[in-house]
Amino acid sequence: MAFRGMKNLTIDSITRVTGGDLYMPELMTGAEGAKVSLDDEVRGVAADIRFVDHGYVYIAVRNESVDGNEYIQTAFEKKACLAICEELPDEFYGPCLLVKDCMEALDKIAAFYRQQVDIKVIGVTGSVGKSATKEMIAGVLMEKYRVHYIQESLYGKQSIALTLLKIKDEHEVAVIKMGVEAPGKMKALAEMVNPDIAVITSIGLCHLDNFNDRNGVFKAKTEIFNGLKEGGRAVLNGDDDKLREIQDVNGTKPVFYGVNDGSLPYHVNRIRDHRLMGSEFTLCGDGIGDTDVELKIPGYHMISNAVAAAAVGRVMGLSETDIKRGLEKCHALRGRNEIIYRSRMTIIDGSTNSNVTSAKAAIDLLMKGEGIKIAILGDITSLGADTAKYHSELGMYAAKQGADKIICVGEMAEAVSRGAKNGGMAESKIFCYPDADKAADHVLDYAVKDSTVLLKASKSVNLEKVLEALKEEF
Repeated sequence: MAFRGMKNLTIDSITRVTGGDLYMPELMTGAEGAKVSLDDEVRGVAADIRFVDHGYVYIAVRNESVDGNEYIQTAFEKKACLAICEELPDEFYGPCLLVKDCMEALDKIAAFYRQQVDIKVIGVTGSVGKSATKEMIAGVLMEKYRVHYIQESLYGKQSIALTLLKIKDEHEVAVIKMGVEAPGKMKALAEMVNPDIAVITSIGLCHLDNFNDRNGVFKAKTEIFNGLKEGGRAVLNGDDDKLREIQDVNGTKPVFYGVNDGSLPYHVNRIRDHRLMGSEFTLCGDGIGDTDVELKIPGYHMISNAVAAAAVGRVMGLSETDIKRGLEKCHALRGRNEIIYRSRMTIIDGSTNSNVTSAKAAIDLLMKGEGIKIAILGDITSLGADTAKYHSELGMYAAKQGADKIICVGEMAEAVSRGAKNGGMAESKIFCYPDADKAADHVLDYAVKDSTVLLKASKSVNLEKVLEALKEEF
């Protein structure tokens, strides 16, 4: 049964864990005239004024786009019980906790609350597949447990803290995606999340402007082990050469999974069919036997994510029937290789996220389509000094895999185009645009009836505009 408040999270405990200074002039009363109690459990925590409700703590975060202090009065009008701020308002509308840094205060509150709730937490990180693996793990575990997870593809520190703070008494398991973009960040995240199970999906080419190379990525991702609960388990992708080297995590042998190696504890015996809309394969492992799975998520690489979810399921005590049923209920996330069928076209929407590995996997998926195959490839951000080289390699890959046309979008359009030409594609089949607006204006010049179109880029490219142009026409 759900509790009305958040376990042991009160104005008093928040004041203690943040080290802030509490201001309650004249024994301040709440919005309804009732005296505010320091010992009543708060009902929620929000850093966005839109989500503040009765009994909530409002954290007045400041960033480039918003000054949370401007909404303190609004928060109390919405019956918040406390505002946390870096600067006291000119006029008091309710109790205020003055702190040096609101984001740091949020992290401390989340870390404290994590220790109050009796719940198993699975932390998921890796260069590729975090979101899909998180979804599949949640889908599998929901066959037995009441699971808390956030469907949005957010993984910044603020969103992770707020995800923890959304755990309720009825939840038995939480699945949390943990991504970092710079060295040293994972350790603090892991200590806050304190996972019982740490999953690492891959060590790939991402955020190289900060990590430099795969060794830097490996160091950053494996810092998740610093926060692993005592006796916790690591579930690692044994197909990844870097992760395969790990033989001990805090005194415990990792649980390995994979697709390509039958010697791994959890693996795929055979892939019977891999098509545009998903795959059929035989899953094997301890307590699973040979289980046939029909996965409804597009992409060969999704099979690996499914095996990861199966391994976590077994660690959590699920049967092979539960695991099969959970996996077969899973569907693609919006904007992450989601298949959109129109009356005269098939669209593979990968417009919200990209890195080198996932972009190549998306091109492979495009090749499973029918008709003319068109790859719309936008910039991949955070690739560091070798950005142009990686984009050129991507263009060459698309050409060699058999794309019929390539539309290049963004600052790296010429690099992609150059690679496509080097891969043997005729210049007349390659089209370059500086941004998504220009590409959207012209995409209908190249898209044809009964074609399959892939959109793949980092979210900042805004390929959603091209997607909308296609959907309106086809």
